[in-house]
Amino acid sequence: MKKRKRKILTLFDSGALITSAKFRVRDRLIIDYVVDCCRVNLSPEVKHETIDMGLLFGYQDAQDLANRLDKGIFLVLNTAVRDDALESILTNLGLEYADCAIVHTYKSMSSQTKLITDDHRLFISTTRLGFSPIFFPDLILMLVNKEWMKAALATEILEAMQPRYAKGFIDLTLKRLKGVI
Repeated sequence: MKKRKRKILTLFDSGALITSAKFRVRDRLIIDYVVDCCRVNLSPEVKHETIDMGLLFGYQDAQDLANRLDKGIFLVLNTAVRDDALESILTNLGLEYADCAIVHTYKSMSSQTKLITDDHRLFISTTRLGFSPIFFPDLILMLVNKEWMKAALATEILEAMQPRYAKGFIDLTLKRLKGVI
């Protein structure tokens, strides 16, 4: 695998972050493979939704994420200033509070930052706003295409996360990984 000088800058939504912390491959959580090549940024709202609330309910994935946050593996960004006109549009599109916050946060970040999501409504809404979100399974595919992850490992990761996705989503990514599509 090629060495990178800089990790890929990412902003994760709650669903993608939870998915990355729920499944293990080769005795490591998926998030641990992601942070090998990505700088994972979180909005305060995503941290609250995934870690703070998850800890209150005793979720193991929340504890695992909290441990990594304590070690500085993730960065929680400052709360972004919300644009009232955009907020109204996002709300009318049916985005939840944390997803609206992600859009505002993403707007304030470097154009090099990748928005990682597995939320269909957030994906469609941000695409319509002219952003280029990346569906979480496609981030795994991108890491292989950039030669930052081996295809065999990516296959195991995608198969492990299958239970979190609707039928066909992982199959499509696996077919793209194998060059069938």
